[in-house]
Amino acid sequence: MPGFFALFLLAAIRLSPAGEMLRLRLGLSRAPSALPVLRLIESGALADMAEIETDLWTGPEQLLALVQGGEHQLFTLPLTLAARLLAKGVKLRLTNVNTWGGIALLATDPGIGGWTDLRGKTVYAPSPASPPGTLLRHFLGRAGLTPGRDVEIVTAAAAETTQLLSLGRIGLAVLLEPQITAALAGNPALRVVADFEDEWRRERGAGADLPSLGFGGLAAFIDAKPEFVRRFEEEYAAALAWTLAHPAEAGRLAARHLGLRGDLVEMAVPRLGLRYRTAADAAGEVNAYLRILGVPADPSGGGGMPDEAFYRR
Repeated sequence: MPGFFALFLLAAIRLSPAGEMLRLRLGLSRAPSALPVLRLIESGALADMAEIETDLWTGPEQLLALVQGGEHQLFTLPLTLAARLLAKGVKLRLTNVNTWGGIALLATDPGIGGWTDLRGKTVYAPSPASPPGTLLRHFLGRAGLTPGRDVEIVTAAAAETTQLLSLGRIGLAVLLEPQITAALAGNPALRVVADFEDEWRRERGAGADLPSLGFGGLAAFIDAKPEFVRRFEEEYAAALAWTLAHPAEAGRLAARHLGLRGDLVEMAVPRLGLRYRTAADAAGEVNAYLRILGVPADPSGGGGMPDEAFYRR
């Protein structure tokens, strides 16, 4: 599959009592949210139910191609991208929200202390459709700044941005973990100007969490395979807990399968924002997040939020 990193992690085959072995293809982001999935596959947690192949996507266009291609059933779903897919009429179900926060604005200029100091500056950031890109524009607007007029935003891949920051060739960027840890380690002049979850709590209240990434899949598959999905969610939650409890092993897993530096992932694990919540439990926060950011998820074009069917119950 051109443009994708392919992984082939095949669970050992043993037929279930019903004689059915599922053959699945998963579309995973090249990010730490993939670690619990890779762990549950490597550990053989679902070996009695499924043979699993995974492909890594690195941008919104690749995720859209995987979802619309019809060959993949389950996906890492950035919530802003999932909403935009819903608005296109793609039928998805969200099964969990697993990544909260872990996004920051970084700067080398000591004169930059907040959002209003960005006037006339250039900021490197991920795709405007991604959670970091969408949130950046929201926080700039809240500060009275208009992207493209008051602040130039350059869309760039996280790996490129991290390298440019480390080399000192750029001085302002928005990144996610573990790239934040990597960039700070590579450039001692770099610092965190704004932690996006802190900014979100200033707006929403001290107890508010900032949802970012979830997991889910095609509605037809999730509705047709409830027992498998139930087991998958149980094993995913357990594998996420394992990731947090074993940062060194998680770093090695990231190095083997995601092409990330294992030592940096190990350092970043406590700051990755990995927390498991079912989609049903997180639905209120996800809807508030999408509503505040103005991300429509309604194929009618009315700008509405996801209906209840989006959240697996």
